[in-house]
Amino acid sequence: MENEILDSLNDLGYEGQDEVAFAKALDGGPKSLEYTKLVHILAEELKRLCNVEETISMMNSPDESSSFLLELSSFLKELGCPYKKLVTGLYFGTLRIEINECDTHLNCPLHALN
Repeated sequence: MENEILDSLNDLGYEGQDEVAFAKALDGGPKSLEYTKLVHILAEELKRLCNVEETISMMNSPDESSSFLLELSSFLKELGCPYKKLVTGLYFGTLRIEINECDTHLNCPLHALN
């Protein structure tokens, strides 16, 4: 799944880590600074394209993951995310699979607009 996401991100112009480093960032999830940087980049592009007010800040420390997840939940809610677990569950520390669903939800609208 990581390879498919990385390929889609490359199609969108993201020049990120190699596949091994990218997989490590995904495994780290919201406690990984590289992961939150990637989500921030995607969110900023969606914000610009979809006229969204919410924003997702990059973390400076893994200790900020709770704030990151709260911002992510609010952002997805404003986008009209159909996954209730993502809109409400991120704040309560959801499973990694749901974080991967979030990647897909953020990436698909950008890919469609590109």
